Amino acid sequence: DSLLQEILSQLITMGQLRSLALLSRVPTRMLATTMHYRSQHTIPQSSLPSHAQVVIAGAGMIGNSVAYHLVQRGWSDIVIIDKGCVADGTSKYGSGMLGLFRPQHERKIVQYCIDLYQSLQEQGYDLGLEHCGSVNLAASQDRLISLQRRASGYRPTGVECHLVGPKEIRDLHPHVNTDDILGGVWIPKDACVNAGKVSEVLAYLASEGGAKFVSGCGVKKVLTKKSSNSFTDPTMHHLSKNVKVTGVDTDIGHISCDYFVNTAGIWAREIGRMMDTPVRIPICPAEHFFMTFKPTPELENNKLPNVRDYDSQMYVRQFGSSYMMGAFETHARPWDVTKHGIDPDWNQIKEEHWIHFEPYIRAAMHRLPILKETQYDFLLNTPDAFTPDGRWILGETPEVGNYFVCAGMNGNSLQGAGGVGKAVADWIVKGYPPGDMLQFEVQRFTSLHNNSRFLSERAKEVVGKHYQLEYPLVSEFKFGRKIRSSS
Repeated sequence: DSLLQEILSQLITMGQLRSLALLSRVPTRMLATTMHYRSQHTIPQSSLPSHAQVVIAGAGMIGNSVAYHLVQRGWSDIVIIDKGCVADGTSKYGSGMLGLFRPQHERKIVQYCIDLYQSLQEQGYDLGLEHCGSVNLAASQDRLISLQRRASGYRPTGVECHLVGPKEIRDLHPHVNTDDILGGVWIPKDACVNAGKVSEVLAYLASEGGAKFVSGCGVKKVLTKKSSNSFTDPTMHHLSKNVKVTGVDTDIGHISCDYFVNTAGIWAREIGRMMDTPVRIPICPAEHFFMTFKPTPELENNKLPNVRDYDSQMYVRQFGSSYMMGAFETHARPWDVTKHGIDPDWNQIKEEHWIHFEPYIRAAMHRLPILKETQYDFLLNTPDAFTPDGRWILGETPEVGNYFVCAGMNGNSLQGAGGVGKAVADWIVKGYPPGDMLQFEVQRFTSLHNNSRFLSERAKEVVGKHYQLEYPLVSEFKFGRKIRSSS
């Protein structure tokens, strides 16, 4: 209690968190529903049909993207089921940041997302897309060298990026404190978009193309059928598929199908186990925090770039006329999906959450001193699906034919939604991977990676790896070790 009181008193002296008196003893209930977006479109609800060509489990951003891209390819016999509501998953509460400063195999997917969202916005759908650019900062010499090396490697592959010094950083973003900054990289084509609107529009367009959405419909079991005949695909992508999907038992009935797509986010692993022939989907659910601030007069009629402070493990972006900050914590908090909706306190922001996130709030105030005198709006915890190696999980499972996975978006579903949805849709339609998907294929994992103890341990570390400085040959994971040993 004394530590908490000290933290709160320090924050309050900086003009922050005016309502924190409630937090000293009583947890403040901060639900994800605190964020409201004006509904743009009505997505019709359907009853559960007896058959569909494709059943998609999860009507969040990723599931809606897969459905949208299947519709674009002429498939319409699609049913998207969700135990909640359409476009109402945690994916719609992402940071909204789209970053291109990444390896080429990932960047192609993110660039497609930006192009897709731009195209939809030009068609009249308000997605809040802004090409604001990003400034990635270096507060240490090693980080600066890393950014320089990455920039020199990415430029020949098509990334527009510019090395900048402290003065140029202040010119790009006048609110950034550069006293301890050695330099950075400016990426002018990075963008921001409203995650909730993207999810909603993709669902609407999918429904317009014939896809059916069924809410309040959770998966109980994915049904399969064994075949005595094995076959060889001439493309050599599948040597044998003796077990195939035949249907899904749900909370409200049975539906038969030819294809099943698991886009259930933090529940993807659990659904993967709901069958006679379980499939491996190693998801590391972890808590993921955002904090928004009250409107700042200096941001009115202004458009400032995103700021990634890698050495502080946090980022700040303009959020309308206010700021939003988030972090990829060095030591994250694993999320127990078995408590979701069962534990009465599962969706509360507690004292321990404030203590956990306080160093990153302090880092944001140091990097943008204007936040010291700006009142906070709310702290939001949106558990997300991370993966053991920090890369997306896509493709057809090796255990069961026609069972596809699109999960593990690692804290930013929006950043890959359009691209991974397109990839999986093309995979289903064509019957083979569209291009180089080796980095993301679900088949890269073994049964050991799906061990619950391993995933819980790895979740603590993999979140922070996204911003951690990588050293050649020595950047190994420390958590999730000694899981398989003789003693």
